[in-house]
Amino acid sequence: MMLKYYTLSRLSAIDVKWTNSFRVNELFNAHHYNPYYQLIMVSEGPIYIQVEDEKFILEAGETFLLNPWERHWGWKIPEGPSTFYWVQFSSTSPLTELNTQTKPISDYKILHAEKNELRTVENKDSDQLLIPRRFKPNPRYKLLGIFEELVNELKKPIGYFKFRMTTHFCKILEIISTDLLEQHFKDLTLPTSYHIYRQLLNFIHDFYQTDLTKEVIEKRLSRSYEYLSQVFKKHSGMTITHYIHQLQIQRAKHLLDESQIPIQEIAKEIGIADPFYFSKIFKKLVGIPPSTYRENRLSEGRTFLGEDMQKGLTPPRESEYRIAPGSTLL
Repeated sequence: MMLKYYTLSRLSAIDVKWTNSFRVNELFNAHHYNPYYQLIMVSEGPIYIQVEDEKFILEAGETFLLNPWERHWGWKIPEGPSTFYWVQFSSTSPLTELNTQTKPISDYKILHAEKNELRTVENKDSDQLLIPRRFKPNPRYKLLGIFEELVNELKKPIGYFKFRMTTHFCKILEIISTDLLEQHFKDLTLPTSYHIYRQLLNFIHDFYQTDLTKEVIEKRLSRSYEYLSQVFKKHSGMTITHYIHQLQIQRAKHLLDESQIPIQEIAKEIGIADPFYFSKIFKKLVGIPPSTYRENRLSEGRTFLGEDMQKGLTPPRESEYRIAPGSTLL
């Protein structure tokens, strides 16, 4: 039987709907289904469960993930006592099933930490938690203890109990995912070059608005600029200079949006002494000169102002929309 695996974005919002423990009896033989994901963990086994057309025998310590609306029921009553914990939950991002028929699970690159470090890149698909359909985790007693805490939160709801339920359940998912990685992936440690990349990135974030020459970067990191350039390109997909320009223009856009500072002064503020060179870089990355960008944003503000006046809202003072002298030179 082919084992199934799912990925879950670490940025997904998890909401625990219901949770409890259940001692298997004849009621378990009836068909069950619900609109949420459901995670089961067997505390006493075995559990005889059928999911759609597949029959499973779950032993004590095993976990099993059910998809929304997946029909399931008990196909046999155990001879001895059998119990399991269950938790129903929703996720803003659906779990995605991996294709393990043509590509084994160990060949997937699950950790993508590099892109998440960049301030200018939004990567919502990185750092996927690997969730198995069926699994027997090693720290099963620790997990059972957390399941018990989760159930008790719902039985005795006090204060931020829903928040605590979510934190308990996210810890359960993290333990299962980490144990799965340790069982199937040989090396989870990040390479030395990644740590150097992090140091370089942190330095750039702190001083991108200054004159970051090759010599300054080499002295700070105690490595040649050529090596640092290779490391940065490997983990970020771009050059050091390009990323510095991205950070500078990101800051410039904020100042253009939120202030009336002259464009020449904005150029100096972000570390570019020549305002015409600043305009050139800005147009290259944004598509329009900074003066046009500011004018467009002001036009958007005037549009919203007109809509507010139609609604009877008080318009802001004219000075809040006036472009500072000299800002139209670029």
